Amino acid sequence: MTPSPPLRTPERPLSATRLAQYVTVRGRCERYLRLALFPSEGAVLMHRYGVRPEALSPLLAEAGSVFEHAAVAQLAVEATVTDLRHQSAQACIDLIRSQPLGRALYSQATLTGRIGAVDCEGIADVLDVVRRDDQTLDITVIDIKASRRTSVSFCLQVAFYARLLKDALARAAVPITAVHGAIVAREEAGSTAALEPFDLALFEDDIERLLTTPNADILRVLHQPFASADYHLSAKCDGCPYNPSLRNQGTHRPAQDGKTRKIKGRFAYSTTRHRYTHIEKSLDRAL
Repeated sequence: MTPSPPLRTPERPLSATRLAQYVTVRGRCERYLRLALFPSEGAVLMHRYGVRPEALSPLLAEAGSVFEHAAVAQLAVEATVTDLRHQSAQACIDLIRSQPLGRALYSQATLTGRIGAVDCEGIADVLDVVRRDDQTLDITVIDIKASRRTSVSFCLQVAFYARLLKDALARAAVPITAVHGAIVAREEAGSTAALEPFDLALFEDDIERLLTTPNADILRVLHQPFASADYHLSAKCDGCPYNPSLRNQGTHRPAQDGKTRKIKGRFAYSTTRHRYTHIEKSLDRAL
């Protein structure tokens, strides 16, 4: 039996956003996850094809930031909000551990830790923490999205934050009664924020399957080289930061002289392999 290749250590921690993108928006494209963990490999591809990563529209980023500030201001009416922006993960845990009885909100809380084989990090929009009379904590992890509906991607991010938070509080010997998940999204009728709780346990199971089980997606990506990572070209590639390099790679192949030659072609969906397969066309029959 051929032993599995050794795990490579990622060049940077896995973030909640990248994991959620991998599962939902990017259709579990292993090459996306590989490049998210090993940015140097993506830089090599970008240099090879003379392209740059696709950036998020500044208009979308600004709209999200404006809504987030408005949502936090709305929550601040109910309890004191402590802005933890640019504070360390340990500073966040120390504040929660020393919280007196009652309710407090912590915004932009940095969380770090290790889930399975990888170091992880994230910034939770809001942690709603209630210290009970018995000194235990009841916590709701809240993600703020300028969207009119809750998506799987949002819930996965919250589950990721919740896992990091629970592990960190356990290491600090801080007793917890419960951890909940919720999304703050736009109301249908306007721009006000609505808190939408969801069943966190369902998405915590997904985090386990993705990161900690023997056949976890993350282990598959870490065990194999980039060239072996599974991928397909589809509409889900739109907006991917690595799309320029992977799109070019999909229409290039190495020539016998070691140089790269471009082959014009198209992509067809294979019902037997359930993935997009590159069909190379000769130059005289190119589309």
